[in-house]
Amino acid sequence: MHQPQHDQAYVTPRKPTSPLAIFGIIIGSCLLLAVIAVAVLAAFLFPVFSTSKVAAKKASCQSNAKQVAVGMMMYVQDYDERYPPTTTWQNDVMPYIKNALVYQCTERPYMPYGYAYNKLLDKLTMDKLTAPANTPMLYESTLGYLGAADKLESFVTPHNGLGTVAYADGHVKSVPTAPLASTGLPKGRK
Repeated sequence: MHQPQHDQAYVTPRKPTSPLAIFGIIIGSCLLLAVIAVAVLAAFLFPVFSTSKVAAKKASCQSNAKQVAVGMMMYVQDYDERYPPTTTWQNDVMPYIKNALVYQCTERPYMPYGYAYNKLLDKLTMDKLTAPANTPMLYESTLGYLGAADKLESFVTPHNGLGTVAYADGHVKSVPTAPLASTGLPKGRK
């Protein structure tokens, strides 16, 4: 009788892979690729969404400043083309705006009053302006209180290095630095 040798390894015959197992491997691979694709896409889109959120806040702030500027222009037209006094400018303009939320910058919601008034315009008549399109009227400010006004010393740039300024002709734009408060004003106003 012949004894089997134990030093040879016993190899079981391999069963053919079923179509269902192959299908499972393919589906699993596709799911893994989809997860990787979503992760890569998210890595590219998160900065885009962040940038668009900042741009939306800046646009909202510009819209608020524009509404206040339009209210200011309506006030000036009703009061013999005279700008309001610095001490009461927000209360004087409020009837033309009817929404106190426009005084708030969306980037700084903790401040109920995000804009200030160029105090050099205090009770000045519009005909005295030599360049209304260059004369700053309202701007984003760090002051944050009702009736805030100064010579743009409190100008702030909360929108990625830009701050909103409304000019005496009613247009609004974002700028990196405060314009000169006396631009377009009579020589004696400083």
